Amino acid sequence: MIEIGILAAGLSSRLGRPKQLVPFRGVPLIRHVVMAALRVKKATVTVIGNRAVDLTAAIGDLNINFMINPDPARGMGSTIKQAVSYAVEQSRGACLIVLGDQPFVGTAHLQRLIDTSQVHPESIIATAYPGGGAGVPALFPAVFYPDLLAIGDDYGAKEVIRSTPHHVNLTVDQKSLFDVDTPADLASLSHF
Repeated sequence: MIEIGILAAGLSSRLGRPKQLVPFRGVPLIRHVVMAALRVKKATVTVIGNRAVDLTAAIGDLNINFMINPDPARGMGSTIKQAVSYAVEQSRGACLIVLGDQPFVGTAHLQRLIDTSQVHPESIIATAYPGGGAGVPALFPAVFYPDLLAIGDDYGAKEVIRSTPHHVNLTVDQKSLFDVDTPADLASLSHF
């Protein structure tokens, strides 16, 4: 079983309001990401949020695990470590890290990451970014859990991807990687 950890604990400081709750196509942004993850086969979904944003109305009716990062100001690494700690606790064979602010990353790409891991079970399966490099969404087999648990609080999973030659990068369209961080990003959402 795969654990999908959706990172939604960011403080949205650049946007100035909780991006997880920004309405997009009639529902909160986070709901798009969670719904895509719930359609993935052989996976459970955990959303890691923060105390400042009540996600109950947005996703409380869905079959997910929900956790609170008690100190999200420490950085994304602290949220990743919480997701991975839960995957360890639940004896999951892999953890798929997904950002809660990328509403166009669909089920097909997430499933492709998981399916590719069946062919490369000891490798990180990451998303190739158009400008070069790899990042999340990315699937980490359990063998990489210690590396993820050792990252600094202010670092992301890219540090672990970069540190090992054992990764496979899957391409995805540019639209899928769009994330909402700033008011300009929010304005761009209306063009999709």
